[in-house]
Amino acid sequence: MIVDTASSAVVVIMLTGLENRIETFERDLSRKVDTFQKTIENRIADIEDNARYQSRLVGDVMKFALNFSEMVKLEQREALENISDSVGKSLDSTYDRLAFMESEFNSFKSAWNKTEALREFMTIDGMAPSSLWNTTTDGDKDAPLTFNGNSRRKVTRSELKQILAYSDVRRASHLKSLLTHVIASDTCEKGMLGILNQSFPFPVTYPKNTLKFPFPCDTVTDGGGWIVIQRRAEGSTDFNRTWNDYKNGFGSFAGDFWLGNDKISLITKSGKYELRIDLVFNDRHTFAHYDSFSIEPEHHRETRYTDDYSYGRRSYTATLPYMLSIGNYDGTAGDSLRDNDGRPFSTIDKDVDSSSGNCAEEYNGGWWFVGCGYSCLNGKWGAGSNKGMEWRDLTNGLSVSFSEMKIRKVA
Repeated sequence: MIVDTASSAVVVIMLTGLENRIETFERDLSRKVDTFQKTIENRIADIEDNARYQSRLVGDVMKFALNFSEMVKLEQREALENISDSVGKSLDSTYDRLAFMESEFNSFKSAWNKTEALREFMTIDGMAPSSLWNTTTDGDKDAPLTFNGNSRRKVTRSELKQILAYSDVRRASHLKSLLTHVIASDTCEKGMLGILNQSFPFPVTYPKNTLKFPFPCDTVTDGGGWIVIQRRAEGSTDFNRTWNDYKNGFGSFAGDFWLGNDKISLITKSGKYELRIDLVFNDRHTFAHYDSFSIEPEHHRETRYTDDYSYGRRSYTATLPYMLSIGNYDGTAGDSLRDNDGRPFSTIDKDVDSSSGNCAEEYNGGWWFVGCGYSCLNGKWGAGSNKGMEWRDLTNGLSVSFSEMKIRKVA
């Protein structure tokens, strides 16, 4: 009995311990299940938040894309409106110009017809006007004159002279106006309307300003508005000229010419100008562009400095006639004018280059020589061996077959 009682107690204790362990396991399992369930719920919440964020992000992107599209459309519409306004104004200006041209031509035609009718009336049957006058009125200059006895047409001699003089003045005035406003433009600026012809594509401009001298205006290249200061296309004009020739200009606007250093200096001192040089070499068209260009007046002087090993840095006053100044380069021909920057102009009879010889003599043309090389578009036509129309980076000592230097106002 004692053994059985002890065994029962042990069993009870074991069962109690087992129950406790089971309860502990169940509690642990329940906590883990709860933790796992909360983790799952949190993950689900995160996924839902992510979906909402992605949805908001997609919405924001779509909204931005829509706004950007509207902004682009608005800018396109404004740009088209501006272009339309600009084109409209240009067309209106062109229509006004054409209307003015038509009016001027009609006035000129009317004056011409009236003058010719009067002259025809005065020379009836090929006789001189005096032979038609009534001889009884010769003594009185203001007495009525009759023509072939036609009493309906009477005019005094002084009135006749006044009529003819007035008619001639009116005809000359209309012709001058027609030529000024139609054949020759009065401005040379970018975007201008130019009238071209086959013999010379750049009409001569007679500016209504203080310049008061004609010059060719390139109305085609890069938007037009270029004042052409040098052109060589035929080789018919000798560029081996004196100082005064280069000072005043020479040649023909219909062919080869140099506009003149005084004129070029006057133009470039009236504002900021850019320079474009169009060249042809071996049938290849190239250009050099400098964003600024000017030449000083003939009697330009400035202070310069030299380093003397004995006395140190010393200043001196240099006379630099028609000194060249150029800005930054871009283009396809090469920067062959760079070494000539800051140099004065030299000719065969006025040598101011820095070489021991006379570069103008060697090249047969005036230029802003630093030494006998680099560039000289006024050199001898067709010559080689560094003695012709050289642009070193392009021709390597040979001559170009075409050159045209032109300037345009930028400010």
